[in-house]
Amino acid sequence: MVVVGSQTISTSEILKDQLYLGNLSAAQSPKYRKKLGITHLVSVCLECPSTSGAPGTRLHIAVEDTEYEDLLIHLPTTTRFIQEVLEEGGRVLVHCVMGVSRSATVVAAFRRPQVHPNYGFIKQLDTYAKCQFEPCSSNPVYRSWKKRSMQDVTAFLNQLVDTVSIVPDKLLLNR
Repeated sequence: MVVVGSQTISTSEILKDQLYLGNLSAAQSPKYRKKLGITHLVSVCLECPSTSGAPGTRLHIAVEDTEYEDLLIHLPTTTRFIQEVLEEGGRVLVHCVMGVSRSATVVAAFRRPQVHPNYGFIKQLDTYAKCQFEPCSSNPVYRSWKKRSMQDVTAFLNQLVDTVSIVPDKLLLNR
């Protein structure tokens, strides 16, 4: 993270010297884009930030950050755009407002199209961030997640035991 004036610029290098994931502030900072050598932008947010650049150097996908938004329909366009830029030797910054949801989904689709973490792993990724990327038994956020997780497992196993004990009874009735 870099602070420039009142803006916090946040980026992650996804592919060395090629693909970056970031927030709106990163996209709006010509100085920071120049420092990274960014040649192209993929903006995944409602408002297209005003930035300088030659025609064809940016792709704007106007979507909201809600779970009901259809980002899926845009993924072929974004992945093609990124691939073409990288093949030409360019550098791409994919961003949304915060750089954690819409743009991260676009980058995940580009890097690994078949990714689909289960709900438990999604919750763990959320907890990982809340633990400031240092989960350990002394971290209260981690301990809280672990306790809830164990309660969920216990509830699931109890439900499974109840279901299994009912099934044989029903099987006997059907004979």
